[in-house]
Amino acid sequence: MLFEGNFCNNCGQKHIEHRLNAPFIWKDLIEGVFNFDSGVFFTAMQLSLRPGYSIRSFIEGKRVNYTSPIAYLIITASIFGLLYHFFEPNFAELYQTSSTQFRNLGEQIIGSIYSHYTISSLLLIPLTTVLSYVIFKKQGYRIIEHAILNIYITGHTILIRIVFFLCLFLIKEHIELSSLRWIFQIIYFSYLTWCYAQFFR
Repeated sequence: MLFEGNFCNNCGQKHIEHRLNAPFIWKDLIEGVFNFDSGVFFTAMQLSLRPGYSIRSFIEGKRVNYTSPIAYLIITASIFGLLYHFFEPNFAELYQTSSTQFRNLGEQIIGSIYSHYTISSLLLIPLTTVLSYVIFKKQGYRIIEHAILNIYITGHTILIRIVFFLCLFLIKEHIELSSLRWIFQIIYFSYLTWCYAQFFR
């Protein structure tokens, strides 16, 4: 198709003369991740500063600057998986109790969840989607919109876990690890409440 100028007169697509190649794909990937106005970095910032509002904005059609919910979930889960397998944390330290049997059980359960975190997160999304749909049914959102909400929340809580994960190795010698675990749980549920409160406001 021939047209004049830098953009298509019908669809607004930018005119690109060169064919796709490896440098173009690499540049596009870097821009997509670190662009302040769009991509993963922008999505992460919005989900950190105004989570409910930004997800609602995405659902209402303002999507050009955001990474899609599935892509965001895959990216954060993949980063978490790499960190987990690189550091190989000892979860027994997070479950210091008087009962050795309980500690070992906690270590096995939490270790299993973290080592298969992507799968665990994906399996929980249908449950959280149904729960939010039932609880907030009067708000009028369709179940697919609840799915988008919960996929974004899951993706970003994984990012929160990544920060927690890094803190675990940076400050574990200066703080009791069981206290750090409870701090994370408080942050996690506070974020969840804040996100739902903004979205369904």
